[in-house]
Amino acid sequence: MMERRKILWLSAASLVVLVAIIETAATWLFAGSPAERADWKKAAKYLQGNFKQGDLLLFAPTWIGPTGRMHMGELLDIHQMARPDEAAFGRIWVVGLKGKTRAETKKARLVSKKSYGRIQVSLFENKTDLPLFDFYENLSKAQVRVLRPDGSVDEQCPFQPSRHRHQCSAGWNNVRQKIAEVDYSPRKCIYAHPVDGKILEINYPTVKLGSRLVIYTGIDGYDSRYKARQAVYHTKNPKKRKGGGNRKAARAPRSLVDVTMEVEIGNGKTMSVSHPIDDKWRRHVLDISNKSEKKTPVSFKVFTRWPYAKVFCFYAQTRE
Repeated sequence: MMERRKILWLSAASLVVLVAIIETAATWLFAGSPAERADWKKAAKYLQGNFKQGDLLLFAPTWIGPTGRMHMGELLDIHQMARPDEAAFGRIWVVGLKGKTRAETKKARLVSKKSYGRIQVSLFENKTDLPLFDFYENLSKAQVRVLRPDGSVDEQCPFQPSRHRHQCSAGWNNVRQKIAEVDYSPRKCIYAHPVDGKILEINYPTVKLGSRLVIYTGIDGYDSRYKARQAVYHTKNPKKRKGGGNRKAARAPRSLVDVTMEVEIGNGKTMSVSHPIDDKWRRHVLDISNKSEKKTPVSFKVFTRWPYAKVFCFYAQTRE
């Protein structure tokens, strides 16, 4: 069995190396020749002269990104790279191979298109959907507690300005802003690792509501997702921990694997979000239809079974 595991690990490592080689080869293939480099430089010069602060820059297809960043990286910032979605950007630039585009521009209007050899620079006008309240940006105003299953308070987690986080008793148990890896991309989100047998509550006392509460959820890091899946499997199948057997058999029920986040709004609206241990950056929308200017409390309660390695994070905004 150990020999089989060793072979699997070596195969996985070889695959990672192969992917890196392919990406490096692609970078040289599409930017290695003098003609290709000249085309990229012309495209970069055009973009640098027309790019405005607040624009979004994308590369198509995504695997051409390393080449694009090599020529236009100075136009990128963390606000673009780790965005929850494209709703805040009124203009979207797509640079890449002719005929290629991105899903983010599906609802946007094409304004202009320029070609430089095989490289194409397209500008799209996007209808913005700006937030009324951003929970990520206002995390310092939240109140964080750990609750027992009966709802009583187990501990308070005060905000520490010097560390930019709400710290509970255990070092790993905190709530903070984070740039996470979800779906193999950087994402701004609120780190909210669930606590074994308890409920992590993040409460915002005064929130300006609109018509929708938009939430994105994810599990941070490939290694965390892998470890969480394995931990759940071994908990349900303790005899398989050291022995052989079919790893695909007798998987844990979905309800025992997912991270659950319950959202409670002061006006009576509630929502339950369930996130499986996968790579996805998932979108959830709650219709709150509140036209009142009065600010309302909103709380997020995070919990799960077997929380080991379930590095849950979320991003949320209220929108018109």
